[in-house]
Amino acid sequence: MSRSLAFDSELASGKPRSARHDPCPFCAREQLTDILAEEDDRIWLKNKYPVLRDTEMTVVVETAAHEGDITNYTPAAWQRILAFAWDKWQRMSAQGRFRSVILYRNFGPVSGGSIRHPHMQIIGLKAIDYMQAVRPSQLDGAVLWEDGDVRVTLSDDPVGGFHEFNFRLEKERSLAVWADRIRELVCHVTSPAGGTCDSYNLFFYPAAQGVCKVVPRGVTGPLLMGYGLTQAPAAAEQERVRRELASIWGGQRGE
Repeated sequence: MSRSLAFDSELASGKPRSARHDPCPFCAREQLTDILAEEDDRIWLKNKYPVLRDTEMTVVVETAAHEGDITNYTPAAWQRILAFAWDKWQRMSAQGRFRSVILYRNFGPVSGGSIRHPHMQIIGLKAIDYMQAVRPSQLDGAVLWEDGDVRVTLSDDPVGGFHEFNFRLEKERSLAVWADRIRELVCHVTSPAGGTCDSYNLFFYPAAQGVCKVVPRGVTGPLLMGYGLTQAPAAAEQERVRRELASIWGGQRGE
């Protein structure tokens, strides 16, 4: 069975883009339609440009603030945003209308997103179970931090990137801790100390109680594009990353 999604280029040509300085559709909140749920200034709605065929595309608008991001949210605000998106992902997954449901987040110029305003996407796939192509080893790796409820690893079998950080939620009651660890890592990799990365993705998977893969983005390598070959950090780089992150996680287990 094909794993390709048919893309509607004609429909996509009408999408607004922040890079072209188009007006932001999520700032004009009074004009939003097909709203599925609201909570404070968070909104879940149908995607106005459903460019992927055989899918149902929805968007989670995280906040009314156009320049919002994980890096400038308070910990409590990000916890509420993630809990809201998580709930809608679970709700769509439980409907039984899709073979699988994707939750992901883009940020930055090379992340694949078109709108700067902070948002996530939840997409129901009618014909594809994306987890069939995801190996368990791709959601695990060298342990960087764990406390029994949340386990953070650096992939040694990445899906596509070089540094892929896996945040495995073992108990759903620990969603706030999970959100905190994700936020701390994103703040680090976008800071001068962590490499000043200007783009990243969050990808969510229905393994354990949930896995979030944080991928700092750069130019996609030719070996991946041409041959499907990924590159993983060697042992020395894994150790360097572990020691670097010990400074923000207090040297908790993983040392």
